[in-house]
Amino acid sequence: MMLLPLLSILAAAPSFESTVAPFIKKNCAMCHNARKQEGGVNLLNLTISEKREIWELVVHKLQTGEMPPAPLPKPPAAQSKPVIHWIEQHFAAIDRNAKPDPGRVTARRLNRMEYNNTIRDLLGLDFKPAEDFPADDSGYGFDNIGDVLSLSPVLMEKYLNAAEQISRKAINTEPLPKPEKVPFGAGRMKNRRANFLEITHYFPSAGTYEFQASITGPRAGGPEWKTNLTFTVDNTTPTSLEATLGTDRPRNATHKAEIKTPGVHRVRVEFDSSLIPNAAEEVNDKTLKDFNLLMERLEIRGPYDPYRVIPDSQRRLFTCQSTEIDCDKQILTRFARRAWRRPITAKEADSLVLISAKARIAGDTFEQSIQAAMQAILVSPHFLFRIERGTKKLDADGLESLTDLELASRLSYFLWSSTPDETLLALAEQNALRKPGNLEAQVRRILSDPKADALADGFAGQWLEYRNLDIVRPDPERFPTWNPQLKSAMQEETKRFFLDLTRTNASIMNLIDARYTFLNETLAKHYGIPNVTGDNFRKVTLPDGKRGGILSMASVLTVSSYPTRTSPVLRGKWVLENVLNAPPPPPPPDVQLLDEKTVGTKMSMREQLKLHRTNATCASCHARMDILGFGLENYDAIGAWRSRDGAFDLDASGTLPSGESFTGPEQLKKILAANPKPFAECFTEKLLTFALGRGVERTDRHHISAIVSSATASQLRMQTFILEIVKSAPFQKRRPEVPKS
Repeated sequence: MMLLPLLSILAAAPSFESTVAPFIKKNCAMCHNARKQEGGVNLLNLTISEKREIWELVVHKLQTGEMPPAPLPKPPAAQSKPVIHWIEQHFAAIDRNAKPDPGRVTARRLNRMEYNNTIRDLLGLDFKPAEDFPADDSGYGFDNIGDVLSLSPVLMEKYLNAAEQISRKAINTEPLPKPEKVPFGAGRMKNRRANFLEITHYFPSAGTYEFQASITGPRAGGPEWKTNLTFTVDNTTPTSLEATLGTDRPRNATHKAEIKTPGVHRVRVEFDSSLIPNAAEEVNDKTLKDFNLLMERLEIRGPYDPYRVIPDSQRRLFTCQSTEIDCDKQILTRFARRAWRRPITAKEADSLVLISAKARIAGDTFEQSIQAAMQAILVSPHFLFRIERGTKKLDADGLESLTDLELASRLSYFLWSSTPDETLLALAEQNALRKPGNLEAQVRRILSDPKADALADGFAGQWLEYRNLDIVRPDPERFPTWNPQLKSAMQEETKRFFLDLTRTNASIMNLIDARYTFLNETLAKHYGIPNVTGDNFRKVTLPDGKRGGILSMASVLTVSSYPTRTSPVLRGKWVLENVLNAPPPPPPPDVQLLDEKTVGTKMSMREQLKLHRTNATCASCHARMDILGFGLENYDAIGAWRSRDGAFDLDASGTLPSGESFTGPEQLKKILAANPKPFAECFTEKLLTFALGRGVERTDRHHISAIVSSATASQLRMQTFILEIVKSAPFQKRRPEVPKS
C-alpha cells in the first residue's frame, strides 16, 4: 500500500523532461535547432548528460537576460527560475558525488617580485636584484603561474650574477671605492618644481661626501645677491648654506656630510620658494623660460676617507666567530634552512661546507668563503623553485596532503609573495600548522604584517591591472595633465583601497560601490574634489556618487582606454572579465575597426558603435560589452569627469540584457552591487588562481561555490575569502600521482 504514494511522488518530481526540455523548446529552439544551430549549438537534441559547459552557459545567459537575444521576447522569471534551479542542482549533485580532485601545481619558479621579497626577508637588504631579470610570462592574468614560469639560459645567467651581487652586499668584503663625481642635471628635467631637486643615489661606501648644488636663470646673474640653499639627506636635520649669486660669482653652494651606511639614500636641495612667484608650477621644456630662478644641477662627490661598515645582514648571518669549530657549518646550515624553506640534511650541509673549505684553500678569507657557499645556495633549485612532493600517503578522502612545510610556503607566498618567516617555519617544522586554531591565527598574523602589502602589489595590481599604468602612454596633447605624479597617485589610490579592505576585513562589495576612497592633492584635483592638500594620502569621504569603487578609479579607467580616447568596448570587456566573470570570446580576425577620425567630431562614440553592432558577427558580444562601457563614458581616457565627448553631449545611459536600466556610473554601480553573487564568484576565482599558481579547473567549481557561500554568511568580508581559500582542499592537498604501469 505504501508503494503507490511513493511512485506518485517520484512521478511528480521535477525532471529534465518535465522542467527543462519544454522551456528550451518554447524559448530557445528558434535559434538552436538542427537546421539553424546558432553558435554551433542544437539544444533540441542535447541531453543534460552531454556537454556540461553548454548547459552552464545556458544558465548564465538566462541569469543575465542575454538569452533569448533582443528583440525576441524574454520568458518571465517565473518560468526561467525553475529551469536555472534544476540545472544548477543537477550539476551540484554530480559534483558532490564526484571523486574529489584538488588538482596539481607545476613546480613554480620564483617570479621577480617573489625573488626580490625573498632576498629582502632573508638578509634585510634594500636591494632588488630581480629588476634586471627578463620579464615574467603571465598565465590566467597572473605572473606566478607555474606552467608559464620557464627558466631560460639568459635567466640562469642572471641568477648567477644576482647570487654573486647578493652575497657581496650581505657580507661586505668589497675594496673601499675611490672618489668619483656623479652629476644630476636638472635644468630640463620634466615633472618637477623650480625651487628644489630631490634624487636618490646609491652610496657605495660609508665616508664623507660633497653635495654641490647650482642655480640658474636670469635672476641668478646680474648684481651680486645672496640666498640660502637647504640640503637634506634622508630624514636628517636640514643644513642651510649661503650661496652668493651674480654674474661674477659662482652660483652654487657645497655641503659636506657623512654617510654612515652604504646603500641608497635620498638627497634634497632647495631654495626659498617665495623667491619666485610661480614656484608651485611644473617645470618642463615648454615652461622653462617662465622661471627666473631654477635649481639646475646637483653633483655628488666622494667618498672621501671611506671606511668599511659591517652591514646588519652580515651580523645576522655570522652568529659565531671564524675561530670556532664548525662555525662555517653553523652559518651555512642556518642560512640554507631559511633560503630553502625547510631543514637541510647532513649530506647537504657537508656539501656546502666543502664549498667554503675549497674557497679558503684557494686563498679566500673566511668571509669570502661563506660568500662562495651562499652563491651555491642561491642558485640551487631548492631556492629558485617551490617544489611540492606531498606526504606520499593518501588521506581518508583518497587525496594527498601537502606537508606542513609546503603549506607554510604556499601561505607565505600567497599573502607575502615571500618566504616563510621564522615563526611560520618553526611551526611547520613541528607539524603543528594544521593543529586547531593555528592556521587561522597564522593567516591573521600574516595579514597584519606590513609585508602583506604584497597582496595588493601582486594580486590586486594584476587583477585590477593598475600595474599596467607603468606602460600606458596617454596622448600628451589631449591629456596635458598626465604626468608621473598623477600616474603614481592613481596606483596608490587603488592599492590603499584594496589593502584597507583587507586589513579592516570589510566587504568586497566596497570594490563595486563605496562612498570613500584614498586621495592626495594631486589625485583630488584630478577628480575635482576640494579640500585635500599635500602629497600624503588619506581616507576621504566622497561628496557624491561620481566616485567610489574600482569602476570610477582613474587607474582602472586609464588602463581600459586608448591613448587618445575612451573605449566603451575595452571598458565593457574589463567589467565582464574582472567583475562579472563572463569574459567575451576573442574578436574575429576580420573585425572592422572604428573610424578614428570621425569619433567625437562627425559622429558620437555611441553612434559609431551602433553601426558596428549592425554586423551580426559583432552584435552578440558587443550588446553586452558596449552597454557596460557606456555607463562609464562620463570619465575621459585618464579618468577625469566630463559631460561632453568632443562636439557631442554624453549619453551614459543604457539597458542591460537583464532589463535593468541606468543613467550614469552611479546607477550602474548600484545595479551591479544589488546582485553580489557574480562578483563574489569572480573575485574568488581570481584570488584562488593567484593563491594556487595555476588556472581554475572544473573540479574547483564546487570549492568556489563553497567559499562564496561561507563568505556570503559573513557579509562577504575580505578575510573570509582568504581564510576559506587557505582551508580549501585545492590549497592544502594535491591529486595523487598515478602509479606507473
